[in-house]
Amino acid sequence: MGRWTRLKEIGLATNELTELPPAVGQWMQLGRIVLSDNRLISLPPAVGQWTQLTFIRLDENELKELPPEVGQWTRLETIDLRRNPLTELPREARNWSSLRKIQLPATIPRESFVIPTGWPRNVEIIDE
Repeated sequence: MGRWTRLKEIGLATNELTELPPAVGQWMQLGRIVLSDNRLISLPPAVGQWTQLTFIRLDENELKELPPEVGQWTRLETIDLRRNPLTELPREARNWSSLRKIQLPATIPRESFVIPTGWPRNVEIIDE
């Protein structure tokens, strides 16, 4: 995986992945990734290297939290977090200044979700 330094897009859905190796941090050109329907319990800090990321699907995993390094995803436009046991986003998510659409898990009720300072005002927020 570490050799794919020019990787721009990858689909890894439905592979029963429980973790991502730190080598994914070498995917510094990554713009889109689909990690849906796996068994991920966490993301490695190396995902902070995905500074070109605009789209990520993390739905249907076992994520209880996101690492603070996701704050480096300043170009992120779309994120799908449905069907995860997340109860909050890391404070660093406020850096997602390009965000257009977020799909929240049921464990983060829409009515109590406060849009972080720094997000565009027209963010589409969808809950399960």
